[in-house]
Amino acid sequence: MTLLGWLRKINSKPARSGNHSQRCSPARGDATVRPCLERLEDRLALTAFDTVTSAAISITPNFFGLSATETVTASVMQQGTTTAVTNGNVAFNVNNQTGTAALNGNGQATFSVTLPLFAVATNQTLQVSYQGGTNGSNTYNSSVFLAPVYLNLDNEFFPAKVTYGTPTNATSFQSSGGETDALSYFGFPITFNYADPGSIQTINWGAFTLPGAYSIFFGVPQLG
Repeated sequence: MTLLGWLRKINSKPARSGNHSQRCSPARGDATVRPCLERLEDRLALTAFDTVTSAAISITPNFFGLSATETVTASVMQQGTTTAVTNGNVAFNVNNQTGTAALNGNGQATFSVTLPLFAVATNQTLQVSYQGGTNGSNTYNSSVFLAPVYLNLDNEFFPAKVTYGTPTNATSFQSSGGETDALSYFGFPITFNYADPGSIQTINWGAFTLPGAYSIFFGVPQLG
């Protein structure tokens, strides 16, 4: 074989790649990606409201039956507003007599108890506890009203209504805002205005305002 023929034979062989690990892979079609939204559960964010519970007591004595009926009316509102809370139950404890009632559409619940007549001539303790509730996406936190009930001998004879002012100290009895015991005294309205720890500060008799010391003239000795 001539030199020229040998060179032609060498040049006619296909060149081999120095990297034997590389291989030609068959062509692949690009993967199809379809964007979509993840389906989430329907959820409502709950809104919680603090509440304030207040109370008033109506007293109806039955002197001949030697008994008296006390009806406690509880009112529950959203704190800092005049919006009534209309869902949930209220627990009552007056003079160790207990019961539970549901709030109505006006945000009120009532509880009545009949006691021996002498029970309305002495001081009592009242506790009214709103137990919380839910209305749609709104939840209402529980709140408690706790107060002494200052009463006197006239409550054995005349119908009365006991109400409370706004307390000045949330950690003390509610009567720290003042308690009024309003009666009709032989056809004349009379109100004993109490302050802790049970003293009569003033007396409203018709158009007159008298010092608490005058309570003795209405058959009520000043105890505080």
